[in-house]
Order: sequence, then structure tokens, then C-alpha cells
Amino acid sequence: MKKSINMPGVDTLHRFTSAVSPVNFTFVASLALSTIAVSRDILDRDGMLYAQTARAFMDGGMAAALKVFSWPFLSILMALLAKLTGLPPEWCGHALNIVFMSGACALLVAITQRNDKSLAWLAAIVILAIPGINGYRDQLMREYGCWFFLLLSFRLTLDWPEKPDWPRCLAIQVSLFLAALFRPEALAFYLCIVLWQHFQTPSARRWRNSLMLGALPSLALILLVSAYFMGALGESSRLTNEFHRFDFYSGFDTTARNMSQAFNVYARESAKTAHTILFFGSLALIPWRYLGTLGPFIIPLIYFLSTPGWRQRYRRHSLLLWALGAYLLILAVFVLQQQFIAGRYIGPMILFSLPLILYGLHDLLNRWPRLRWPVVTLCALLALHNVVSLNPGKQYFREAGRWLGSQYVEAPNIYLESSRAAHYAGWKFKERISPLPREELLKNIGQYEAVILEVSSGDENIASWVAEAGLQEIRRFTNRNGDAVIVYVPAGHSLPPPTASEKGG
Repeated sequence: MKKSINMPGVDTLHRFTSAVSPVNFTFVASLALSTIAVSRDILDRDGMLYAQTARAFMDGGMAAALKVFSWPFLSILMALLAKLTGLPPEWCGHALNIVFMSGACALLVAITQRNDKSLAWLAAIVILAIPGINGYRDQLMREYGCWFFLLLSFRLTLDWPEKPDWPRCLAIQVSLFLAALFRPEALAFYLCIVLWQHFQTPSARRWRNSLMLGALPSLALILLVSAYFMGALGESSRLTNEFHRFDFYSGFDTTARNMSQAFNVYARESAKTAHTILFFGSLALIPWRYLGTLGPFIIPLIYFLSTPGWRQRYRRHSLLLWALGAYLLILAVFVLQQQFIAGRYIGPMILFSLPLILYGLHDLLNRWPRLRWPVVTLCALLALHNVVSLNPGKQYFREAGRWLGSQYVEAPNIYLESSRAAHYAGWKFKERISPLPREELLKNIGQYEAVILEVSSGDENIASWVAEAGLQEIRRFTNRNGDAVIVYVPAGHSLPPPTASEKGG
């Protein structure tokens, strides 16, 4: 029999793993990694939207927040924490995300440990290193809150077959409801929970437990569906849009017909050729993006899937298997409707399939024990690589935004095509940022007293465009790569008045 391992068999490391819980280690290490990540860069575009929504909530309440974003629960939490602490909403958002992400990682390790103790420490080091999970720690996203409460509901569900009581039932339901307040598609996992526990519970109390756990959510779902078909949800509400996702075929059919025009005549005349290509091509995006986000962990995954009897071993984690199947259906509906999939949408797939990777890594380390230290070192380096970047930073957006906020008042005659600079200027980028094609902007250049462009290092035509537009550069904010935010005014116009700080400097 192969010797079971938890971590590399070194005395010092063994003492450490004996003294420290893998769950606690994961939580603390994740806190540190996220803190490093958020300290090195600026807000992403979604983060700016959530921050603006939080400010709208602070100024005008729920109605104002809903005008900015239709699913504002994270922004409301940010606003409430900002009011409580006096910190900026974006700082509060990062703080919430750091805690949610760390809690999600710790919960996944706890779930893995409960199902198979031999995988606990491997889960701790792998979950902190996989690129597809950790590469977004610097971004302000709703996913982290969703993952945390979803995994919390799973952890509570694991004890449900043996301990079916009303407090646990309520805790499971509340946890999943909170997950849905971050990402509404989380509600789909309730069916997984009910079905999983139904087959795990002894037959004598199987239907009783299922009724306890599923009756109230089923009633709520019936009422919600009825409200949708009666038009009571409102045509433009977020819930209505979520229901519309199930009617994805009409959009899929239109896209396929448009795509078929690029085919040769034989392909166009062949029945549903474009539909078949688009259908399978869209679905192929899911495994393609999944494998691409695993990095080197694709090796233990393939190794495990080539091992005889892998299905029996993975059934120890059957709740995650149910969740993986449900999420694949969710992704399939989304990708058929949109024909794209963002890397962060693959995150739950990685979470739910983590045991596959862990078993493969466990077997590899049992077979080649000398790989233990290299694997630990590689995971540590990957964990740091995910949060520390040597690429040129984007702090110039912050500098440009703060300068613009001090020099100009937001107005229709100020053209600004950089949403990041707008955010840091304190301007409402969502309402006014709609960059025009440069050719169209050139036709209307006379109506602007200042033009602020976001220019990449590879934009070689900007100088000739500026000359043709009759503009002169007054300020440039750039990084070492040459990407820049550049402020132009019509030739011959004076500079804006200096700020007090510039006068003193």
C-alpha cells in the first residue's frame, strides 16, 4: 500500500503542520496575499462601478444605487462600512473582498478535510496557488462574496443528513440567499443541495428531510416564477433579465444566421451548419478556458483522470460533484447566449473540481517523494506571482484623475475617454464615458475646451491626429511602458489655473 502524505516529510515542517490547522493557515495566508494584491494597483472597471454605486447609495439611498447598477448588494455593504468607518467606499470594498476570499479558501479546505483528511494540507497550498482563483485578488468583484456564502452553505449541508434540525436548515437557506445577493445564479445550487442530501439521507427520513430543506425555497420559487409570467417583476428589472437568460435560443439563432453570411455558398445552404459550428464552438470555450486557468496544475489533473478507479475516489466529494454539474449547465446557457466567457467565471469550476487536482498531486508525490519540496516551492512562488506583478503599473490613471479633479469641473465640454481617470477625478464615468471613434471625435472637436485621451504605447498615429485636430498637449501622465493619459486643449488656449498645491510646489 502506498504511504499517505500530507506535506513534505521534513521534521520541521511536520511539527508546523501538527501545530497549525490547515484551515487557519489558509485563511491567514489568503489575507496576506490579498492585502499585497490590492496595495499594488488601481481599481478595475467593475470595481469602479461598484464604488460609484456605493457613493450613490450614500447620497440618495436604494433608488439612486439602482440607477447606477441593478444588483447593488456589494455596493450597499461597501457604503454601510464606509459610513461606519469613515473610509472611502473602495477601501471598504477591498476589505470585504479580502475577508470573503480568505473565508472561501478556508471553507474549501475545511470541506476537503472533512471528506478526506489526507488532502487537507495539499488543499491549503494548492488553493492559494492556482492562477484561475488567485489571479483576480487585486480586483473588486462580487464573486468573492458569492463563493464564501455558497461554500458556507455546502459546509453546513455536509452535516445535514446526520443532523437535520431547523437551525441548520435555516442557516443553509440564509447562506445560499446571501450568495445570491452577490450573484443571482447561486440560487441554482439549491437544487443540488436538496438532491444531494436526498440520496445521502437514510431512507427512513429521506422525504422528511427533503421537505424540511426544500419546501420554503420551492414556494418562494413558485411565487417568483408566477410574478415573472404575470409581469409583476418589471420589464427592466434584474430578476426579469435573469429569467430571460433561459430564452437564449432566439439570440443564438440570430447570431448563427449572421455568422452564416461569412460562409461559402455550400455551407450556407447546408441546414443549420452555422448553428452547429456556433453551438459546439461556444461550448468548447468552457473546457478551453478551464484548462488554461489551471497553469501547471493541469498535470496532476490529467494524471488523476488517467488513474483507474478515479470516479470512486472523487465520490467522497459528491456534493462538489453535484455543484460542478450544475455550474457547467449555468456556463453552457451563458456561453450559448453571449459567445464568450471571462476567466473569473471559471472560478467555481476550479473550486468544485479541486479534489481531482489534489488526488492527482497526492498520487504523484507518493510515487516520487523527492518532488515534495519542489512542489511546495512552486506553489509558494505561484502564490506570490499571482499577486506581485513586474508589469508597468497603472498608477498614472490615479495621478491623471486627481489632477483633472483639481483643475476641471465635470462638464459636457470636457471630453474624457478614460473611465479610470474619470473615477479618480470623482466624475460619474458610467453616465458620461462613451468614447467616440477618433474619426467621429475629430468632426466634433470644436465643441470641447479640453480633450483627455487614453493612449497606448503602440498608438503611432496619435501625433498626426492631434495635429489635424488642432490640439496642444498640456499634461501627460504615463507609465514606463509608454501608456498614457494625455490632456489636450485647442491650440492657443491657456492652461487651466494652477491648484494651490502647484503654486506652493
